[in-house]
Amino acid sequence: MEDGKMTVIEHLEELRRRIIISILSVVFCSIGGYFVAARVMHILAAPIGQNKLVYLTPSEGFVTHIQVSLVCGIIMASPIVLYQIWAFINPALKPEERRYFFTFMPLVIFLFCCGVAGGTFFILPAGMKFLINFSTVDLQPMLSVSNYFSFALSVIVSCGVVFELPLVALLLGKIGLINSGKLSLYRKYAILCAFIIAAVITPSVDMFTQLLVAIPIVFLYEGSIILLKMYRL
Repeated sequence: MEDGKMTVIEHLEELRRRIIISILSVVFCSIGGYFVAARVMHILAAPIGQNKLVYLTPSEGFVTHIQVSLVCGIIMASPIVLYQIWAFINPALKPEERRYFFTFMPLVIFLFCCGVAGGTFFILPAGMKFLINFSTVDLQPMLSVSNYFSFALSVIVSCGVVFELPLVALLLGKIGLINSGKLSLYRKYAILCAFIIAAVITPSVDMFTQLLVAIPIVFLYEGSIILLKMYRL
């Protein structure tokens, strides 16, 4: 290192160290997640009511438990991973950029948690209630463990990511790529894109579940416009 500057090799070594720490944090948090996965699965299974989940292969129940544990581990380790990202890029940031980072990181976590909560307690239950209501005397639901939890986790995580939209819009507005006027002008295209995104991120083909995801995206888009206007962008 010369004059406080790192060489390319030192940058790569630092990056490798940060990646290893991030991976180990996810692994250890996933091990902890294994012990709470059953509780998480119980909460996620609540929307199906009296219908019982079944597994169709001997390993399906175990593999699903590991899948849920891994998702829990990633969520629990996310603050550590975010810190590792910040620690790696921090030397290259200007003081003003560091302030932005410390301002926005708590908002990133908060919005993601809001999205996960909304997906868990509102969107997923409403979607499952609608879908299960199609059962009849001759048509009874028999839900596979892996299929159901893949569906539930994809909806919940997608909601968490989608809730970051206002923050992304604000960041893009700060660097001058977008403004409230542009977002207002392209509103009808944004609504179309919202339904396309909902169709992509929801594993179900029914329109009702897609509506449950698309409508919040539209509201978040409108919220992004209001947020940019508040900052006069």
